Amino acid sequence: MDIPDLDAPSRACLAQFDAARARRAGATDPSRAPAFCRELSAWIDGYFEARIASIFPGTTTAVLAVGGYGRRELGLASDIDILLLCPPDSPKAAEIAGPLLHPLWDAKLDVGHAVRTLEECLAWASSDPSVFAALLDRRYVAGREALARELDTHLLAFTRRRGREVFEWLRTQRLERAALHGDASQELEPDCKYGLGGLRDYHLCHWTGLLFEDSEIALPPAIIEGRDFLLAARNAVTLCDGRPRDTIPLDLIPPVAEALAGNDIQEGNSPVERFYARFQDHAARLKRYTNHLVLHAADQFPCAASATLTGGGLELLKADLATKRLPSWQTQETLRRDPPQTAKQRRDGADIVLACLQDPDPLPLLEILHETGFLAAIVPPWAQAAHTFALDGSHRYPTGWHSLHSVGALAELSRGEATVFGDPGYETLAKTPVLRLAALVHDIGKGRSDHAHAGARLFQPFLDLFALTEKEKRLLRFLIENHLLLSTTATRRDLQEEETVLAFANQVGHPATLHALLLLTWADSRASGSAGWTPWVASLINELVTKTSRLLASGEFADGHHARRLSRIRDQLRSRMPWPCSAEHKETLLQRLGSRYLLQHDIDNVLEHLDMYRAATEKALRGPVVRAWRRQGVDGWRIDALCLKEDRLFSALAGVLTRHQVNIRSGTLHRWLDGTIVVSLHTDEPPDPLYPEKYWQRVRSDLEAVFSARLALEYQLARVVPRFETPPGCAVQLRLDNAGSDFFTVIEIAAPDQAGLLYRIVHALEELKLEVAWASVHTVSHHVTDTFYVRDQWGEKLTAAEQEQTVRQALYHCLKPT
Repeated sequence: MDIPDLDAPSRACLAQFDAARARRAGATDPSRAPAFCRELSAWIDGYFEARIASIFPGTTTAVLAVGGYGRRELGLASDIDILLLCPPDSPKAAEIAGPLLHPLWDAKLDVGHAVRTLEECLAWASSDPSVFAALLDRRYVAGREALARELDTHLLAFTRRRGREVFEWLRTQRLERAALHGDASQELEPDCKYGLGGLRDYHLCHWTGLLFEDSEIALPPAIIEGRDFLLAARNAVTLCDGRPRDTIPLDLIPPVAEALAGNDIQEGNSPVERFYARFQDHAARLKRYTNHLVLHAADQFPCAASATLTGGGLELLKADLATKRLPSWQTQETLRRDPPQTAKQRRDGADIVLACLQDPDPLPLLEILHETGFLAAIVPPWAQAAHTFALDGSHRYPTGWHSLHSVGALAELSRGEATVFGDPGYETLAKTPVLRLAALVHDIGKGRSDHAHAGARLFQPFLDLFALTEKEKRLLRFLIENHLLLSTTATRRDLQEEETVLAFANQVGHPATLHALLLLTWADSRASGSAGWTPWVASLINELVTKTSRLLASGEFADGHHARRLSRIRDQLRSRMPWPCSAEHKETLLQRLGSRYLLQHDIDNVLEHLDMYRAATEKALRGPVVRAWRRQGVDGWRIDALCLKEDRLFSALAGVLTRHQVNIRSGTLHRWLDGTIVVSLHTDEPPDPLYPEKYWQRVRSDLEAVFSARLALEYQLARVVPRFETPPGCAVQLRLDNAGSDFFTVIEIAAPDQAGLLYRIVHALEELKLEVAWASVHTVSHHVTDTFYVRDQWGEKLTAAEQEQTVRQALYHCLKPT
């Protein structure tokens, strides 16, 4: 660190600071991170002491450390915040700050500073609670110590007069933090500073002691351990990303987990699983202790925090619940140490869980039961499932918190704060204990192959703990085992095939089971985040539920017999079709469309496609007609392409969009009876959203070039730089089903998304001479679920074992990470 005109002692301190940061000794080890932070703070202290002695000996100014530096919490990339406290007759600020701080800035350190007189500082703190809170962490470093002590005296008097006012401001700020930054103990992308359970909660506990006790108090060891872990986590983020971050993004979770793991890896746990378990445990305890303080500090602090209660955890829990209040901090800590263990205690615990689930707002108590290990004591498989995760972006929470939020979604529905398909009758169904219990344990098999069926098996031994009827137990088993059935059938199967609805109805068996499954699917999707319950998914599920309800109730499909519905659709098209002119030509054209296509598109879409068909036939185009519309009510675009008897349309369109860095969210392919192919895709915004029409014109031009052999698409795609990395932890699933359709083999694919993946899949099917009659593709947070209804070149299903094996090999090759 070569900084000119710097005195030797100051230079030595900065060199030692730089060397300590480079060594990173203990920076990511929770047991050593506080010492590492104190060492960095000490070298900066030494710099200010040496610099003041060198350039301002006998100065009347005091240098005070504030913020994280004041708390001696300097990490690998922390800001260094100081207050220069000056008497009224001090030199100008620039004369002090410049020589003091320029060497730090030259060393590329982030230094924040303020220059204030004593009077200015007091007025500043009196008018702004955030300033006073920052001054609570002040620490004398160098210069005139008497002036710093004078400030201490005035601020102590201020604390005694207005401490409660500042505390109320801090409590309000915590509510605002929760709204902005979420709960660090729950999120897959936790904010380890500002989220609930993050470092700012520790600071609030620390400040509360200063406000009500006039000095720093001893916080419980578990809270200190939580702070130490969070300091190490922040250092690990800086180490892995090269810059400071408060929120840990998904792509940094694996390297951060590795950096924090050290020798602390349990058998059977990956570093990421261990990271989430440790992070959530520390953050949850810190959050709960802070909850206790903000409720009781002004009246009882610190006595309530250190009080000793007698009795086991279950007895204390029952006593608290009998008074209609949430368990106290002492009860929660006792539950952690002394969870239910005997068979009777576990039955009593199951009664408490079931009673909690019937509460209008069950989440506050459920959170405590989860965080204290109570749920895992009642149902041990919960412990393993709770910290499993999906880092593909499709989920916001780890499994345990996801399950709790599924229960919360049902509670919102029962209170009238949400709706499912506008049906108020679902509010009553959402209150039923068995449905809420299913939402709580539906993912208990996570971490195992086929987690839905595994979950039903794992929960079976614990069914008798809960006071349910035999009928309710059967429903609970069905819901756990089949909680994915509704969404996978709706999004991966052709709902116009009667066989699809018949098979689904046979599995469900009863209207009451169907509606319970619908609400569980809705709650599960809602808890997954915004991508779980999209308008597209909701419309497909609504269609399947409507048809199945009608079938179970009366033996007919929704909207009556297909022939009557098709007749109504064709009548509407005849009255609205401007082309062709003659009735005979209209009838000929309508017959080409096919029933599947007509039943899956609204009238306006069909009319638009007919107009595209007219353009293609009048101009005798060999290439496609492509049109783009901005979607109404949701983000993104709809791209429709139509081509006369050209099997390459789907792969070509997917490939061109990949070349132009356009992400495909979902889409369908339909083949008319005359071989015309219609592809409808929903995409994200193009990379150039200011001039989208020019962008779509380039897409059209590229498609024309592909069909006229002027563009080597596969060569171009090999040069595309992906806009995202393949997410970790996503398994590849491939299934060929000859029973799900009377005329086609159904190919189902679930896999991590990759640049050009849809192009490679469809291109492989084309190379194998397979005709795609219908397709549905769907991408959520870089995870794809695609379905293709195919038959071979002779119009047959893929029944030969050798043929199936060839298709599997080709598709698995496509699905390999590039």
